[in-house]
Amino acid sequence: MKHFSLVFIFLNVILMQGQNVVRRKTMMLGSPFEMTVVAKDSLQGNLYIDQAIAEVKRIENLISDWIPTTQISTVNQKA
Repeated sequence: MKHFSLVFIFLNVILMQGQNVVRRKTMMLGSPFEMTVVAKDSLQGNLYIDQAIAEVKRIENLISDWIPTTQISTVNQKA
């Protein structure tokens, strides 16, 4: 059993090599967000976070009721 544990630990070390955890805090949708990704390096990790932030902002521009140009705001203004 001890041999199995050492092999498991060894495999975990091999699999995790080259993987970086990248985090970023920001404000979106009027709330604090913390994005966490695992990537081969920080450059790729930051790219993934940038893409996630862009998608949240895209959705926010569709559904926000406090951005005056969204469809929901238009409906509310005409109600």
